Amino acid sequence: MRLRRSLVSLTAACLLGSASPVAAQTWRGLRVVPESRCSPYQASDYSYPQSIEARIVESLGGIWSPYTGRTFASRRETDIEHIVARSEAHDSGLCAATAETRRRFATDLLNLTLASPGVNRGQKNARDAAEWLPDRNRCWFADRVVGVRQKYSLTIDRREADALDRVLASCASTALVRGGARVAARVDPGWRSGELPAEVAQWDDNGNGRITCAEARTHGIAPVHRDHPAYPYMRDGDVVSLVWVGRDGDEERIPAPPRAYDRPRVSPDGTRVVVDIADGDNTDVWIWDLARERLTQLTFDEANDDFPLWTPDSARVVFRSTREGGGLFGKAADGTGQVEQLKEGLARPYAWAADGRLIFEQAGDIGVLTMEGERTVEMLLDAEFFEIEPALSPNGRWLAYVSLETGPPLIYVQPFPNIDDGLWNVSLGFGADPVWSPDGRELFYRSESDLMVAQIETEPTFSSRTPEPLFNLSGYGIGGPGTGRPFDVALDGDHFIFRTPGTAEQTSDDDPFNGLIFVENWFEELKARVPVP
Repeated sequence: MRLRRSLVSLTAACLLGSASPVAAQTWRGLRVVPESRCSPYQASDYSYPQSIEARIVESLGGIWSPYTGRTFASRRETDIEHIVARSEAHDSGLCAATAETRRRFATDLLNLTLASPGVNRGQKNARDAAEWLPDRNRCWFADRVVGVRQKYSLTIDRREADALDRVLASCASTALVRGGARVAARVDPGWRSGELPAEVAQWDDNGNGRITCAEARTHGIAPVHRDHPAYPYMRDGDVVSLVWVGRDGDEERIPAPPRAYDRPRVSPDGTRVVVDIADGDNTDVWIWDLARERLTQLTFDEANDDFPLWTPDSARVVFRSTREGGGLFGKAADGTGQVEQLKEGLARPYAWAADGRLIFEQAGDIGVLTMEGERTVEMLLDAEFFEIEPALSPNGRWLAYVSLETGPPLIYVQPFPNIDDGLWNVSLGFGADPVWSPDGRELFYRSESDLMVAQIETEPTFSSRTPEPLFNLSGYGIGGPGTGRPFDVALDGDHFIFRTPGTAEQTSDDDPFNGLIFVENWFEELKARVPVP
């Protein structure tokens, strides 16, 4: 039996059965009234970026549709599907909501899934549960409809309430099922909410919970300086700069061109930094050479390539990709050779064991992949709750990770590979994105506001001192737990590479170079795309 934290889990079984109306006008806390269009419906009020489809694929653990169980070869065969249709939500209360709330609804993963165009546009379209139910996962579907309506305080008409009540009354579980197995579907939890303070939300045109440099220029608040209320929200989806930050918070700008960088990782030999860079709806892996100050593109596929990880010898890069149905892939860091698939499924690579096995996380579980001979997978942590962001100590003996078992993310450490031999909580409170110091004597992680450090002792047994803050993380492009550690530690253990808003303080709309496109490594890309006779 695996060692586990003591936790009493109470299940409200009555939630799965029939729910009688609390009052004549309510059902499951929802007001039962006819639909009403209090303002004209415009789809543009509920816009969403196509790039969100990658997050839907991640939440489902693959490119497939819960409605039919069908697996697709690529995202080109699917539609983004709103479980509660946007027009339905509009007529159920959002017609009186703010523009921010409408955009937040349109991009909420709780209400998003995949479907074939035939199902999305033909069978379901804007129909509610009284008019249409999926062939599969009806209990999951009904539970999602109720959850979405409750989250946004929508109303429900009597016919749909009765239809959902009949479905839920027959359900033993509302879990998502694929091929007879339960799927740990990932949905943004509360700490990843896109809500902004009112004074900042006025500049968030696309309702994604952050302010881009383009939005800052549109509203005339660029350049955005550190004392501006929008500065902490200037991150993700627009260009940023890379910066070294010392333990005392002093910054040293890295001369890489401002791009939409994410998840920087310093190579084991300390000479390069691998990152993923978003460009519109596509993300690729790039490498910044610290000595030559040169940025080189490593992947060129139209699929999304992200979550890069160096091999221990700094010779190759492993990354997650949505190509070929999704999986882990690897490529030589110098760009030569072909991309090699290592594992199927949208897993995220995190660390290397001393015996050469790859430690990964997939759908909230942590496992190891054998790289020599026939590749096999062994799951280390695969509980019902999420265990994510594994980080292995430099000596290969201690595995740190984030657990969501008790609600807020907490950081734990267990022996590796014999994880049943002990368990220690390090973060005490909120903790995410753990990474070890190069000497293994410290564990860095982030709290809700600061970069933290905990001193580690391993003899005669494991112990950690009370964590202390190093510096505040405001303005450093920090996402929610599970989005990938947005920083890394240098080989000296005293500096950290972060993202920080760049272009808003460096360019303007009248910059003569704004209309030019610089194509870097043109010959390398040409050789990769055009075969030599």
